[in-house]
Amino acid sequence: MTGMVSEPKFSTWTASGHSFRIEYAATVLDEIRMIAVEGYHQVPHGGVETGGILFGAQEKNTVRIKAWRPIACEYAKGPSFLLSEKDEAKLADALNAYGGEAELARMEPVGWYRAHTRSEILLSDADLEFYNRFFPQVWQVGLIVRPASFGPTRAGFFF
Repeated sequence: MTGMVSEPKFSTWTASGHSFRIEYAATVLDEIRMIAVEGYHQVPHGGVETGGILFGAQEKNTVRIKAWRPIACEYAKGPSFLLSEKDEAKLADALNAYGGEAELARMEPVGWYRAHTRSEILLSDADLEFYNRFFPQVWQVGLIVRPASFGPTRAGFFF
């Protein structure tokens, strides 16, 4: 049978004591993990941090992540994922123009991700400022990914 398209497999993340759920396509998180690990190995002593927009759908207490797109960063402030004014302008444009991409039809930005290569899985002050500025909806999520040299990549969702 050729031409068959299979529905992606989704996994679910929940936090104890909360009714909020995050469903994510396993392939999306695997692609993000690979990009984060690749960035980690680009530069000695911590690599280059990466980030991107998470796309999907939101309904009641559930966010479903179906796709992602990278956020361009010129690394004007070093290897950390800290956007310059030019990068921020491109991000604002991307958040307004994603609807023109056929694969993202019927999706919306549901959050963002960032690789932390020099710190643990947490929201830094810069992350919180970024989150509140570009993803201000109460249902939008953040994903912090932490690659490692000799262990598994770990990640945490924030909402």
